[in-house]
Amino acid sequence: MTATPVYFGAPERPLFGLYHAPEGPARGAGAVWCPPFGQERARCYRALRHLAERLAAAGLAVLRFDPHGTGDSSGDDGDPGRLAAWLAGVGAAVAELRARSGAARVVIGGLRLGATLAALAAARSGGADAIVLWSPWITGEGFLRDASRMERLRRALEGAGAGASGGERPDRESCGFLITPETALDLRGLDLLALEAAPAPRALVVGTGEVAEEGALVARLAALGAEARHEAIPGQAFLRDDPHRSELPREALDAITAWIDRSFPPLGRDEARSSPPPPSSDGAQPASAAPLLGERALSFGAPHRLFGILHDPDEGARRAGRAARPCVVITGAGAVDHTGPCRMSVRHARALARRGFAVLRFDLPGIGESPAREGCEERLAYPPSAPDDVRAAMDAAGAETFVLAGLCSGADIALRVAMHDRRVGGLVLMNPIFLAYRDLEEIRAFHDAGQYRRALLRPGSWGKLLRGEVDVRHAAQVMSSRAKRSALQGAASLLGRPAGALGAIRGVVERGVDVLLVFAEEEPGLAYLEEQPAAFAALRALPGLRMEVVPGDHTFTSIRCQEAVRALVVDHVARRHA
Repeated sequence: MTATPVYFGAPERPLFGLYHAPEGPARGAGAVWCPPFGQERARCYRALRHLAERLAAAGLAVLRFDPHGTGDSSGDDGDPGRLAAWLAGVGAAVAELRARSGAARVVIGGLRLGATLAALAAARSGGADAIVLWSPWITGEGFLRDASRMERLRRALEGAGAGASGGERPDRESCGFLITPETALDLRGLDLLALEAAPAPRALVVGTGEVAEEGALVARLAALGAEARHEAIPGQAFLRDDPHRSELPREALDAITAWIDRSFPPLGRDEARSSPPPPSSDGAQPASAAPLLGERALSFGAPHRLFGILHDPDEGARRAGRAARPCVVITGAGAVDHTGPCRMSVRHARALARRGFAVLRFDLPGIGESPAREGCEERLAYPPSAPDDVRAAMDAAGAETFVLAGLCSGADIALRVAMHDRRVGGLVLMNPIFLAYRDLEEIRAFHDAGQYRRALLRPGSWGKLLRGEVDVRHAAQVMSSRAKRSALQGAASLLGRPAGALGAIRGVVERGVDVLLVFAEEEPGLAYLEEQPAAFAALRALPGLRMEVVPGDHTFTSIRCQEAVRALVVDHVARRHA
């Protein structure tokens, strides 16, 4: 089941969405889904895609979209009027769904902050027939408190000043995402318990049953005249797990699908016959393109199974063979979708496009919008077909030469492709995982264990522990003998493999490939190099290789670190390949 990418809303502020046409018995209904904010979006991406596919298979049209300044939509964290834009985006998504599907009845659903926005937008504008609030933030203040807590924990683990935004900035940072004072002020005014009108005649609240405010919200909705139901589903660890570890919340997906199925039964034969067909959405521009952004969605690879976003500031010249610059292909990072950790891939691509480069960022099979290949699991950082998939992306981009850029496993895959494909003229390898580890579990265990060991030696760490700012349970698990033994055995058993990777880097450099190697200062791969002084010196002496070290963690989470890496990568590519 493949979703159709669409751009919609105001032309000067286009929103990106994915439309799932109904495939089951006709219901004359559709659903709009609002995603979470920040790190929760990456963790919950897979769950919302599976939910949309279930609903489409049951006969509903579904549109899931990225609010302004998030995901693939236009805008960024620092834009003014974010809350107003988010609420307006819900209305635009409902209008787009109705225009594409002809749905007479609409359910609006959301997860976490997306659920809060869905409830507020529906209550203010009306028109929704039902609403699904999945683990909503009852108040904006609660969301802000949690955002601050997670940021304090991140800084406690990395060191008080590691990658911090700086005391001179009034903005609130939360694990790689920015919340401006204006946005924070607007969010503080949100309170679902103070709703004055029911968002819809029917409402479902899905939560863990461990939050007292969930019951109060159900009571408030009922008091406003809605037929409200509460589904308490304990656990839901996917809200906190990293994308490569996250399991599908099947019980919650079942509960939501069943409730919507009861709320929007299939149309009878006479109703289905009399229902108007979906209106045509023909226009001057294809719905899968945003001319203002210079971006369009692509499906490629036999039989069109991979999904990507192409940023192309001068497509005509490139297609005519007149483009002098290579196309940059971003190969991804672990199991995170094509937007990248902390939306890094979007920002890198748009910055490079402003410098005149075409950029393609895409999902490997089983990640984001690219379905897993037959016989393979989802969320594999190293799907077996990865090198072939990167080459398929290069073919789809249509350029003659390429720069491959990747973080973590994406850097590993990029190097593998560059070893054999002569079209690759440049590599940007960010925190490559191939220098020391076999899999993500080993790098996580070794990296986290090192973080906690260093934290124990820093002044102030014990104060943070006593104030409850450190996840003691997780720290104990990481520091357990099992985790340390696994990490050390993994590093010891791979002493030959990093040497092979260094040989591969040397080989592509000697062939004329320009290589930028970027490390976070806490990265274990950098520690490995520093413990091999001869190999380290030989690597740095290669004339076609540049290596830089920046403060930060494995995914360059802090905003200051993100900005430093983006400036470094964009300036390097522009200088070496323009």
